[in-house]
Amino acid sequence: MANLCTEADVRKYCESAVRSSMAERLADGAPYLVGDADDDELGLIVLWSQLVEKALGRTVAQTTSTIKVDGQGTSRLIVPAKFTPIISITSISYPLSGELTSTSYEFSANAGIIYLVGITSEGVPMSETAGRFSGPSWPRGRRNITIVLVHGWAVVPNAIRTAVARACAVDVLVEDAGGRDKGVLSKRLGDRSETYGDGRHDNLISRHQEFYAQTLQRYRAGVATAGGYSV
Repeated sequence: MANLCTEADVRKYCESAVRSSMAERLADGAPYLVGDADDDELGLIVLWSQLVEKALGRTVAQTTSTIKVDGQGTSRLIVPAKFTPIISITSISYPLSGELTSTSYEFSANAGIIYLVGITSEGVPMSETAGRFSGPSWPRGRRNITIVLVHGWAVVPNAIRTAVARACAVDVLVEDAGGRDKGVLSKRLGDRSETYGDGRHDNLISRHQEFYAQTLQRYRAGVATAGGYSV
């Protein structure tokens, strides 16, 4: 899994506020931020990249997946929201069909819908209504259609990158203030009355929390926005 922000991103949101004693832990390549493979230590950036993707219910950075979906006997094929947005489709196949040509279908990247648009030489079946053929349709079946697709974002959206950086910054600020409760962002999101350690960074932590919550709401898999599905 790719890291969703950089060390410089994290420092941007906390470095000027923390004591100088934190400087070494925030340096480039410091295990505190990036982890230490030899000690099986997860750095804050790796940890929060994983937690944010889990909270969003989708892979953020561009990746390739092979999935099996149900054919519904219609011209529309629904891709699970966790595999959106779709960047491209490498192949689609189902029993007896071989591999369909790319001219046989179109797709909606954000909604995750693949439309069958015509009869092909590979033998795409027609749907039958009242004894008459009404148009091309995906064959009905359970997990009978295999799709290889590229999904996610080629460049991590700025809001997600910032949310991950701010989540890391919250842990830094809590520790700098003498707090010992790690993971406060996920445990007490939006709780403005809580004091962390000596309370020096509470206002800054609250701002980070608010942005984090708004970003998760916007990019969570399957969440509708003004433009359709989350983009």
